[in-house]
Amino acid sequence: MSQFKPVLAYPNRASAYFLGRIAIQKKILAQVHAVLPEKLADRVPACVVAKRKLLIYTESAAWASKIRFYSRAIQNAVNNKTDASIDMIQIRLLMPLQTASSSQQKPVRIPSAKIIDALQHSAADRPLDRLSDALLNLGTTLKRLSGRN
Repeated sequence: MSQFKPVLAYPNRASAYFLGRIAIQKKILAQVHAVLPEKLADRVPACVVAKRKLLIYTESAAWASKIRFYSRAIQNAVNNKTDASIDMIQIRLLMPLQTASSSQQKPVRIPSAKIIDALQHSAADRPLDRLSDALLNLGTTLKRLSGRN
């Protein structure tokens, strides 16, 4: 009976390189968290070094604004306590994941035929101007969308 080794048990330069990069990023994230107050540190789930720029990710613009106040302290801590050399810090917002239900369009609510007719009659009774023209166009569009002509 033969035993199989897991795939990660074999030496692999690519996976070793990426595991090393992940370890460096985790160390930098730990430094960012050490500088920030606990409430702000909880709002920074990730950061990435791209060339000489530190990208800090957060959930909202309000948190990003508060984190910007600590950018100089973050830069000094990362430069002094890690091997990374950072010239600039950029704070980015994480986009919420779209679920299948949120990507579907909500159904459009069309007013009843009585309301559409009242809208068109009130537009016809007005003198011809931009408002009456807009109301007539709206009535025509609503009739078309409701399926009655």
